[in-house]
Amino acid sequence: MRYQFGEFLLHRPEASLSGRRTAVREESDSPADESLPQRLTEIPAPDLFHALEDWQADRPWALELHSTLWQLELEGAGPYLLDCDWNNDPPGHLVVVGVAQSAVAEVRVGDVVHAGFVAARIGDQAPAVWQRSYRRVCANGTLADLQHSTLVAGESGLGAAVHACLGREAFHAQVARYRAAAQETVEDPLLRLRRADVPIPRETVLLNFRRGGDASLWGLVNAVTAAARELPDWPARLAAERSAMSLLLPGIRAADPGRRGRNMEV
Repeated sequence: MRYQFGEFLLHRPEASLSGRRTAVREESDSPADESLPQRLTEIPAPDLFHALEDWQADRPWALELHSTLWQLELEGAGPYLLDCDWNNDPPGHLVVVGVAQSAVAEVRVGDVVHAGFVAARIGDQAPAVWQRSYRRVCANGTLADLQHSTLVAGESGLGAAVHACLGREAFHAQVARYRAAAQETVEDPLLRLRRADVPIPRETVLLNFRRGGDASLWGLVNAVTAAARELPDWPARLAAERSAMSLLLPGIRAADPGRRGRNMEV
């Protein structure tokens, strides 16, 4: 179920990142921020902290995350929350997804991505924070893969992990990988999907890949994240987004034999 994260409202991912981030926001006569095309729309939702009991294990790290977001807000760098999803039924999960307004770059001309983060507790796993890039054109997210930039938080160090995810150094390192992927043509997308163990029906991803008209590795990554966006819950979606990033690993990329004709058969 979706929740408001204390004073931090949820926002529709396809809208803009202008204006204030909290429930006490005020209208401004200043020009709208141009980092995203339209103003964000707030989504009414119950407050997570009214639902979480003091004894529940998610409450301490959620409060730490809330404190971190307020610190970022006071610094003028607070992210917008795209989702806060809590399921208390076993195995359960709590997933909080944020995107930065100011940390923005282009993979190609007009193909804009923003820095972001996911803070999550999935089942019996400890809470963790991952760097998550947000692609403006389609509202897809790409989760940083484990070997490169996963930041495990637990109940301590979570704030530092969120700061690192939203920082320009980590973000631009990811953007550099996206730009390299955009220059690489995929000759055998099916083989890449098999080697990356993408947990989505391959015919769905290949259909997205065809429709996207982008034969690059970046196009294949986005074909996976587009399919991930349609999955029924965040644990499944995050697993798929992580697999999309695994397509960029050297071992997976070397698996493509470099055939001239793309293999679109499942």
